[in-house]
Amino acid sequence: MKGFKDKIRIFASAKLPIKVTTDPVEEEVDKEPFAFMFKYGDDLRQDNLVLQMFKMMDRFWSEEGLGIEMVTYDVMETGFEIGMMQFVEKSEVISSMHKNSGFGVKYGFNQGVFKKDSVMKFFLQEII
Repeated sequence: MKGFKDKIRIFASAKLPIKVTTDPVEEEVDKEPFAFMFKYGDDLRQDNLVLQMFKMMDRFWSEEGLGIEMVTYDVMETGFEIGMMQFVEKSEVISSMHKNSGFGVKYGFNQGVFKKDSVMKFFLQEII
């Protein structure tokens, strides 16, 4: 069956973004469902500009043989402070990185965001 799955998720954040998941089209049955977020109240032009820079840097690094393999996603503004963005599964929000970097216990979550190495500490814990 084509169309939207019965799961549409509204995230509990200030702007209440909505995650929508679609079924693969019939010709691409072996493909995974596609998920995107619908956002209102955020200037997605800024997101798009930063992501274009990431995509360019990833392409340059690949051409030089550096396998950094950045995960980028697509953003489409559909109006003033409204649009859609591709949903990246298995991703981590930066507030969670600060919270889980070890600073949350020692300094409290609110102070963790002011520590310069909390994101680096999170990556070292997760990668090594």
